[in-house]
Amino acid sequence: MHKHALRNNLRIRRDMRSAAAALLLALGMAACAPDALLSPDGAGPRADMAPQITLTPDSAVVGDTGVVLTIRGSGFNEYSYVWIEPWLPQTTTFVDDSTLTVSIGGQLYQAGTYAVSVLGEMMYMSDPASFVVANPPPVITGMTPDWCEIGGDCGTVTLEGRNFMYGMRVQWNGRDVNVSWQSDTRVTFNLDPYQLQWPDLVQITALNPDPTTGPSASAIFQVGTHYMLHTSGARVGSAAFELEIYGENFNPGDSVYWNGSPRQTTVYNARRISAWIPASDVAAPGTGVVTVRSLGDNGGQPFRVGTVAVRPLPYASVTSLLTLELPVRDVVYSPVTERLYATVYDGINASQLAVIDPSTGAVDGYIWVGDSPRYLALTDDGRYLWVGVDGENRVRRVNLQWGYIDMDVALDWGVVAEDLAAVPGRPDRVAVARKSTCCSPWHAGVAVYNGWGGAIGSATAAGPGSNVIEFGMRGATLHGMDTETNANRFRTMRVDDAGVALTYTGWDVGNRWYDMVFAGGRLYTGEGRVIDTGYNDWAGYFQTIDAAVRPDVRTGRAFFLTDHDIRVSDINTFGVLNTLSTPTMQFEYPATQRRHLVRWGTDGLAWHDADQVFILRSPIVAP
Repeated sequence: MHKHALRNNLRIRRDMRSAAAALLLALGMAACAPDALLSPDGAGPRADMAPQITLTPDSAVVGDTGVVLTIRGSGFNEYSYVWIEPWLPQTTTFVDDSTLTVSIGGQLYQAGTYAVSVLGEMMYMSDPASFVVANPPPVITGMTPDWCEIGGDCGTVTLEGRNFMYGMRVQWNGRDVNVSWQSDTRVTFNLDPYQLQWPDLVQITALNPDPTTGPSASAIFQVGTHYMLHTSGARVGSAAFELEIYGENFNPGDSVYWNGSPRQTTVYNARRISAWIPASDVAAPGTGVVTVRSLGDNGGQPFRVGTVAVRPLPYASVTSLLTLELPVRDVVYSPVTERLYATVYDGINASQLAVIDPSTGAVDGYIWVGDSPRYLALTDDGRYLWVGVDGENRVRRVNLQWGYIDMDVALDWGVVAEDLAAVPGRPDRVAVARKSTCCSPWHAGVAVYNGWGGAIGSATAAGPGSNVIEFGMRGATLHGMDTETNANRFRTMRVDDAGVALTYTGWDVGNRWYDMVFAGGRLYTGEGRVIDTGYNDWAGYFQTIDAAVRPDVRTGRAFFLTDHDIRVSDINTFGVLNTLSTPTMQFEYPATQRRHLVRWGTDGLAWHDADQVFILRSPIVAP
């Protein structure tokens, strides 16, 4: 029978072998008598007509391409054909009477166990051999929040990463938790308050549906004490540096270990400890596992507080630079939607939020938000965006999944949002640094607003205060910077259901007008000064800079946007690593418009001047 005719019969099962022999007899093929074709008991074909087969390889992983199977058996010829069920596109190649190869077309998309059979001469089909396509292990790259107080109400936890397959399970110390929402890069799960009744360093793992190659590597969720490293990245060949660890209940005599070996340790206070990491620890690529032996916790047993990836410094070349002619006043990136959002204040699309695909530079669309939108604040789950609408004295929240406003907060008449900060773990609340449009000094205090109502409790006083605000290590701690007066003071505030209260006023943080960003227990300012929030002291200084700043704890690098380039610096040694060239930019006067620099994707930065949005990719931005 011709090969092409056989394709009409590919679903023939083994229980039809004897029927196939009977059919041949009925067609008058006397030469193929039952004695020649059938087994001695007449129940089926001879064993050598339905050979056993083996596969190499016998497994693959979802996402693999160019898979070629080698099938070994006996009695093959140029008409032998391989059938895979469930069906996969493939091409069979005859090698010799004992070998066939099968090239599977395209990418493997569906996990499962596939039955591979050979349909041979006289329509006899071999016993099937199993080919397993397994789901890859999930990769967790981030978790928000990654800690909760004992007995606290932390609500929803969000995992970020890749290889998140539909039906993926999330486990808390090996026990499944309730997954409430999932995409291929993000998943949320709900915490049971019972899980938060005692201190613990919880192992969070993710597991794709069977068949799978295994669970993800663990991420640590801290219950009771939150530990944070100032960096998770270091450069191969770096000079020695001080590794800062932030947490609680540190005691004199506590020790820090790097890959099990003790390092010179300094205990500054109950919330800050550091270790001196010698150059020999970062001389070659690898991972430093950081543990603390604390006299106050765990009975003196060492516990893991984080890891530091030691990598070579990538090249400072520019992979791509896209420019959009768009007059905007702020830009942010959501890892959930993988889009940039920018407030458009002029032109035919004024009063709207531009939705930009950074991979192409295309504007996907616009979302109306109101007259004269300015500053933005993304919630920590990446799903909502608070927008200050200056022309209407309001702050509105945009649901990014559905693309519309779902919360609206009215400020006092003549008051606008000079800065916004979404309350961690509470996407329905936003802190607002209020600005009076009628008076000087213009700062009108800091207040927290509920999207379903008005201000919560009290606000800080008007007058010199916190024009720029940023939440810190704990959701109840808000940091502020005076950018209006020559005092340039740094401040700390407490945020709770009673409102906002000033708890600390520090020192001059440098030039006015520039932004600040919290990362790894530190506050990075555009002037180059870095504040250690665990000690209310200087952590270090980058050389004199007047720029927008974006620290990246994962890579151990900080990026500073100046008028003519992007300076790349080491957050461990405070030295300059390289620069990225940029087009000449025209910024608004800083007193009326702060600059912003954001990270997007694996290797991207984005920013804006008065009339354009710039989207850059470079290897030096990536880990």
